[in-house]
Amino acid sequence: MLYESSDKIIFHVLVKNVSDQEVRIWKDWNSWGYNNISFQIQTNRESIRIYKTQDRVWNKNFPDYWSIKPNEFVILNVNFDVKTWPKLRELNRSNPKNDQVKIKCIYEVKENVESKKYNVWTGSIESPFVEVWFYPDF
Repeated sequence: MLYESSDKIIFHVLVKNVSDQEVRIWKDWNSWGYNNISFQIQTNRESIRIYKTQDRVWNKNFPDYWSIKPNEFVILNVNFDVKTWPKLRELNRSNPKNDQVKIKCIYEVKENVESKKYNVWTGSIESPFVEVWFYPDF
């Protein structure tokens, strides 16, 4: 579900473990999980890849993850703030009439020393496209 709140579009991404073993994924508050989510948005005119580009200063930063048991899930809260996700401005230009668009989530974790050490899932998965309306005021 999408809704507008001031300068942000807020929604949720559900990450479900469909395997028969417990899976670990990085929490998104630290540097290991912060950039793992991106989105592909298709308008009537084009396809736009939306990703975080804002640099962060990590005052507290350590490997932290969720452990997801089989058939359980974690809900990630996503705030489409244009300061953090500046490519959203392209959506406003590409879809000036606020027509329905299609969006899918891409969750990608690259293997590194910490993912091996903490046995955190690595790879890339994508959701199916979902039809939505954005009503941005960027």
